[in-house]
Formats: sequence, C-alpha cells, structure tokens
Amino acid sequence: MTQATARGRRLGLRWEAMSRPLASLLALCLVLAAPAASAETIYLRNGTHVTGKITREDKAAFTVDTSTGRRKIPKADVELLPTPDPVITFLVGLLLAGGGQVYINQYDRALIFAALGGGAAAAGWFATRQIRPTSPSTAAVTAIVCYEIPALIGAFDAFGNAGRMSAEPRYHVEYDAQ
Repeated sequence: MTQATARGRRLGLRWEAMSRPLASLLALCLVLAAPAASAETIYLRNGTHVTGKITREDKAAFTVDTSTGRRKIPKADVELLPTPDPVITFLVGLLLAGGGQVYINQYDRALIFAALGGGAAAAGWFATRQIRPTSPSTAAVTAIVCYEIPALIGAFDAFGNAGRMSAEPRYHVEYDAQ
C-alpha cells in the first residue's frame, strides 16, 4: 500500500468510489458546454421583440436576418438594460468569491474566482491542520483569510468591469438556442 493510499484511508477517503461520479460530472460539463445553434432576440421599447441572427451591428442600428427577411433595427428603438452599480458589485464580490461577477452576469469569471476561493480556503485549512492539529479554530480563521484573498481580487475585477459596463449602453438582446 502506498503512502498516499494509506493517508487517504486514514482520512476516510475512497478514491475508487469517487472516480465514477467525477467522470459523470465531467461528461455532463462537456455536454452542457457544447456550442448550440443560436438566435438572438432583440427587445424593442414598444414592447415587441425581433428574433433572428444579428448579421451586422454599427453605431446606429442592428441588421437582423429573420424568418421573414432582413431587417434593420435602429438602436434608438431597442430597449436598454440597467447598468450595475460598481460599488454594490464590489461589496457583493467581497462577501462571496465570484459574487461580483455573478451580479454582472459574468458566470465564467465567477466560476474561476469561486474555485480559487474554495481552493485557497481548503489549502489554508489543511495546511494549518498539519501544523496545529489540535486547533480547529486556527484552521478556520486561516481558511477564511485564504478565501478572502481571491474574493478581494475578484471584487476589484468586478468593480472595474461594472464601471466599464456603465460607460456604454447595454442593449436588451438575448441569445436563445434554436
């Protein structure tokens, strides 16, 4: 028996039992990440919407290929989305690693910061437990501090992105799978 296997058995970990769920989770992630055929839905200020493929966007209008033909939609007729407040984005990012990115709909970046926060917290916990095995409170404090480092970096990242988002108009366009 190797030293890693012996350590895993002492901790109650069974790697053989964990490999099948991890493989299933990986397969599910790959299926969900597969690109799908998409169409855009543009919401207009008069309450209607246009669905099709945006083929061109310039400063004044969207050009959309719809099922009834090509349409040019002036940007003045498109509904605007509210912009996120950078300060609230920063505070949400401090509370939860990746929270600021979720608040501004950047889910891929949120996942990165959440994973970094969780990994740093776990590393801090396990490292402290190796040094002071009889002090779970010290390990908990170390884990929280290690978690907040990626959370702080993510909060500043979300703050900057929210500031850039509020500097330009955001048009209400949704990308739907066909």
